Amino acid sequence: MKITILGLAVFFVLGSTSMAQDIGRIKNAWKGTYLNMETGTLQSTAIKQEWSSALWELIKVQEGQFMIKNVWKGTYLNIETGTLQCTAVKAGWVSARWTIKNIAGTNSIRIYNFWKPTLCINIETGSPACSAVGEGWSSARWNWEVAGTNPIINNKPGTNPANNNPSNNSINIQEVLAAHNTLRKEVGVPPLTWSADLAIKAQAWANEVAKKNMGQNQNWALPHSGSPGENIAGGLTNGDSPARRILLGWGEDEKVNFDPNTRKCIAGTICGHYTQVIWRNTTQVGCAIATNPNGKYILVCNYNPPGNYIGQPAY
Repeated sequence: MKITILGLAVFFVLGSTSMAQDIGRIKNAWKGTYLNMETGTLQSTAIKQEWSSALWELIKVQEGQFMIKNVWKGTYLNIETGTLQCTAVKAGWVSARWTIKNIAGTNSIRIYNFWKPTLCINIETGSPACSAVGEGWSSARWNWEVAGTNPIINNKPGTNPANNNPSNNSINIQEVLAAHNTLRKEVGVPPLTWSADLAIKAQAWANEVAKKNMGQNQNWALPHSGSPGENIAGGLTNGDSPARRILLGWGEDEKVNFDPNTRKCIAGTICGHYTQVIWRNTTQVGCAIATNPNGKYILVCNYNPPGNYIGQPAY
């Protein structure tokens, strides 16, 4: 059986995922609350900035049909039981498919169930439901806020900083990918490609880790999620881009502990971030950051297939 070692956590800064426009938050135009799964069940409430429980992914099934997946739980909106819920679903469940229609003269949308097309998601009773709605019901009006570009994501409301500004949860994918591939090219292994799925996974865990690092002065808590193929870093904001942190922190700082002859870490030293970055069999990467209220940052990168198997050389 293969045993894998996770990349070790160290103290740096920065990073974040570039959230595509199919990842966002669903805000009710009437109440100003957001669909989320923070309590484990579907609700529409005020949310905190770091809640990945309020992030949703639109997954196109076919033209005009979408599944709506909670990023935190990996469950889907559906009405299989007759009431609106967010659960695991079976292949082919049309109860978990939705059509999204713009409301004329507004920036809002309505979300109709494909299985029962007269039913629409609303919070008329105060709780999320899927029912027939009246034409003027603002409780059935929703706004799609793209993750990474709308005010609730950014550290400063109403701003949209540049890609590598540490006050923004937006990552420059090309630069982060190039940083990884620069290190890989040095040792002659094939380049990585970007994975949106891994980036979503990284964002969810970065948000969780950020909650553990709220104070101004404390030792950083950088636990791993338990998933193999995961690098984590955190530290003071210093203006460094995520790409620079990867090249220097996981690259230059750890390369000195790597033996190119054995292609393993030198005994008694740490270079697990570096070996994961250059692991030959790894083909994909996805990274994310989360911003803490104290202005500091967590960087998470996930890799597939994972590396750092005990006893095996990196390449």
